[in-house]
Amino acid sequence: MTLRERLYHELDPAARAGEWPSRLNQFVLWLILLAVVVVTLGTEPLIEERWGGVLLTLDLVLAVAFSIEYAARVWVAGENPRYSGFAGRLRYMVSPAALIDLVAVVPYWVALAGSESFLLRVVRLLRIVAVVKVGRYSKAFGDITRAIHERRHMLVVAMVSAFGMVFFSATALYLIEGAHSPEHFGSIPRAMWWSVTTLTTVGYGDVIPLTVLGKVFGALTSLGAIFMLALPTSILAGAFADVFRSGR
Repeated sequence: MTLRERLYHELDPAARAGEWPSRLNQFVLWLILLAVVVVTLGTEPLIEERWGGVLLTLDLVLAVAFSIEYAARVWVAGENPRYSGFAGRLRYMVSPAALIDLVAVVPYWVALAGSESFLLRVVRLLRIVAVVKVGRYSKAFGDITRAIHERRHMLVVAMVSAFGMVFFSATALYLIEGAHSPEHFGSIPRAMWWSVTTLTTVGYGDVIPLTVLGKVFGALTSLGAIFMLALPTSILAGAFADVFRSGR
């Protein structure tokens, strides 16, 4: 087996038997976790002031590591018949997975320029895109994606129903509470904040109905939210069960 073939089996989960990522991919996953930690800590001025040099060094190490990983993936892509040859490599480089890898690498080199402009701060935060790469290192993530894809139509219906319930409850509270609490329910857009927090069962309590009828409708909305949240959960549970059975 050539070096490129061995590296291909290490980098591409589809080329390996079993669900667990290879040791190389496990190492890359740890690098992604480190990248998220570095980006997060870098937004704290006190940490940036004291440990800025260390964070900059880690950024450089991560930039080199992710660049090597990207180059290696382009190199070994030819082992897949879909991407053989020069034209195949180009097709791989514009595939969603490769574009995510590229987007995760470029902000590191741009951020090392050191400017403090707002645009560059936004680019620096794009380094957190590296976390999106996690999904490609295990077949289990592929099973989750396949389960969601197979139930996408039912999930769309569930989402549309949820948005419809948000609009309906906001409209009702606008009619019931608008005259009593115009600051919070004086329009449908204002009432939507209460509707969203109630239907997601968060219920911050910063906006509440004042009238008896409004409270009764609010209670009914909260009960309806339980069933609304259970709908996509049951859809996904059934999809995951089907994918698990088909993979056995």
